[in-house]
Amino acid sequence: LEKYPLDLSMASQLNYGEKLGKAALYKRILNCPWHSWQKLSANFRLYKQEVDFLEFEPTTPFDLIYFDAFAPSIQPELWSIELLRKCYKTLQEGGIFVTYSAKGQLRRDLKQIGLPRLFFFCFAVAINVFFKTIFNIIFCFYIFPVLFF
Repeated sequence: LEKYPLDLSMASQLNYGEKLGKAALYKRILNCPWHSWQKLSANFRLYKQEVDFLEFEPTTPFDLIYFDAFAPSIQPELWSIELLRKCYKTLQEGGIFVTYSAKGQLRRDLKQIGLPRLFFFCFAVAINVFFKTIFNIIFCFYIFPVLFF
């Protein structure tokens, strides 16, 4: 989901694909059309939607939520317990919620909405293990708060 997507010509100037050795894949991701599912591999589908996360109404469950909002001190509205609950309810059973924020309040909120302890572990493991396989694909992309597959 992206409220303000970068213009394709500007995003194409970024060198993330080359830096990661994934130039062709990065170009495919950039050129995926908005508002439709795109299969990028046998196990990876991408849906890009130009929408404000505050107004987003999910219609299907997702396997992964990569929550990449700015810090709670910068965008507190995106870190409300109501929006975190919406993320949690959108996840498939066994789905993964990943964010780089490790704020104590976030951990307490996630615990309150019922995310299992395993999800708290994702904060530390995400960069070391999980992202070794898909981080190269999604981190260096311009989707603003959430990426689903």
